[in-house]
Amino acid sequence: MKLHDGEVNIDRELVGRLVAAQFPQLADLPISAVQSTGTVNTIYRIGDHLCARLPRMQKWAQDLDREWHWLPKLAPRLSLRVPEPVGEGHPSGSYPFPWAIYGWINGQPYADELVDDEDQAAKDLAQFVVELRRIDSVVEAPRGGRKPLCELDAVTREAIKSANGVIDSDAATAAWEGHSKHRRGKEPRCGYTPTCSGPTCSFTAAGSVRSSTSAVSGSAIPPLT
Repeated sequence: MKLHDGEVNIDRELVGRLVAAQFPQLADLPISAVQSTGTVNTIYRIGDHLCARLPRMQKWAQDLDREWHWLPKLAPRLSLRVPEPVGEGHPSGSYPFPWAIYGWINGQPYADELVDDEDQAAKDLAQFVVELRRIDSVVEAPRGGRKPLCELDAVTREAIKSANGVIDSDAATAAWEGHSKHRRGKEPRCGYTPTCSGPTCSFTAAGSVRSSTSAVSGSAIPPLT
């Protein structure tokens, strides 16, 4: 099912032809569509242990190159499994973008009814975030896409409010406010757009430019989407 205007046609038959032509050793494995909440790539299982991800549109096609480069570097430093790149697919006459094959990670999107111990699940996720933040930054690392915290304040407070009675909302609010205060002055002000090249970022607003140095700051995570 197409989700975007201008999205290319992708179906099981197309994936089967791409796999047979570019990975003939996998041609006999069954191909099946994966129901995913993601909107960037279409996912198909290849047998029991692999999956193919195909970008739906041109603007997302280069994301796979970044994944191919960075996932193997991150995996040894993380306690949760991340998808393992297995094979790089190439554009063809029937599909115009790069695509890729990954190792399949069994799992389902998070849902309360699937988690026996929410405290442990929260600790596992927190540990994963801590491990990511401990990884030394390098110049060629891609910039993250998070908005400045001040632009996330309202939605974060609304989310905390909606979870009142499920979580300690006072503690969550205090943690959010403490982190926001700590980050104040360390990232662009609201309304400024960062443009990064290597380790240097310029933040532009109303025609003015200023520069600063940027910093990129066993369970399994769900499959990439």
